[in-house]
Amino acid sequence: MNVQLREVCVHRINVSAKTTWRLIQVIDQDGISGWGEVTLNAPEAALSQRAATLLELSARLLNAPGNSDCASAMLDDWPVGSALFCGLDQALWDLRARLEAQSLASLLAREVLDASTTPPSAVSMYANIN
Repeated sequence: MNVQLREVCVHRINVSAKTTWRLIQVIDQDGISGWGEVTLNAPEAALSQRAATLLELSARLLNAPGNSDCASAMLDDWPVGSALFCGLDQALWDLRARLEAQSLASLLAREVLDASTTPPSAVSMYANIN
């Protein structure tokens, strides 16, 4: 799959006086989007500063979603960089599923079954249910 990303955006959604959601959107050259969620209560400046590196990091992760090796510096930047990486990883998996015209659940199941005959005890994905 030869995918080029056009843009990575961090969206802020004020849900209530106490709740703000942040979503990462990756957009490919054809305008198809993948979405990820970032759970983090951090100052806007801290997010914006690190978000600028997301497009470059996305290019490295695009063909290897879930591969945290190329993002070690971002993961070491706890908690902002780590939260952004998790949201970015989600968005790239979502984009890949959309490009392959299947559900994210189907894609993850296929990846797990292709990788091993025994399903792993953990999946490299972050989720938050509030």
